[in-house]
Amino acid sequence: MSDSESLDTDEELQESLAKGELKPGLYAIAPHVKKEFINNTAALKQKLAEMELDLDWVETLTMVNGLAPLTPELSEQFGDMELQKNRKGTVVMGSNEDPVHHDFKREMAFYRQAQAAVLEGIPRLHQLGVVTRRPDDYFAQMAKSDTHMTKVREKLLTKKVALERSEKARKLRELKKFGKKVQVEVMQQRQKEKREMMENLKKFKKGQGSLDFLENTGKQKGPKPAAAGNQPGKGKRLSKSQLKRQ
Repeated sequence: MSDSESLDTDEELQESLAKGELKPGLYAIAPHVKKEFINNTAALKQKLAEMELDLDWVETLTMVNGLAPLTPELSEQFGDMELQKNRKGTVVMGSNEDPVHHDFKREMAFYRQAQAAVLEGIPRLHQLGVVTRRPDDYFAQMAKSDTHMTKVREKLLTKKVALERSEKARKLRELKKFGKKVQVEVMQQRQKEKREMMENLKKFKKGQGSLDFLENTGKQKGPKPAAAGNQPGKGKRLSKSQLKRQ
């Protein structure tokens, strides 16, 4: 390739790069393809008709309205909202300025349009018999339905009754165990007293003890013994005539 051909090629590349025909990473001239934007209005309307649902207004609440009039308080505070001045007194917004580029005016337009929707929509809902206010004793909306919450309440009550029955049965079992424990302790005490009495009897037979243990046993089980002065044969001696009288 000669120098003249090389220069021609470089010039063509520079022209293509300036026109945007040369893409990064390519060394060949790519043809410029013009993108076509299709606006098939008939097809769009057909799809819209297929997706559109014939519902009552109360199901969609669709409304098209303008802006509600400003309240006297807002009018007094912000004026006609057409001319706004800064602290130096310079006008920062003209009467012909687009609200899209002014945040406060745009937000106020949203507020007034929402207010107009409320002023028009609430009376229409009342005409259809739709309640728009909660009861005075209403605190919050439940995430679950009343039927579901009724089932949950019944299940909780059933579980509570089952727990109460289980607790009552547990207490009865504990009382039975305590009664059996007391009964066993009484039987063991009786067996212990019986063994001690048999051992004392054996010792008495062998001449290694006395019968004092019988008096102790009588005091524990039987009625209290009579006073010493009232027992016959004890205290002062009785005469024969007194013995005969007895």
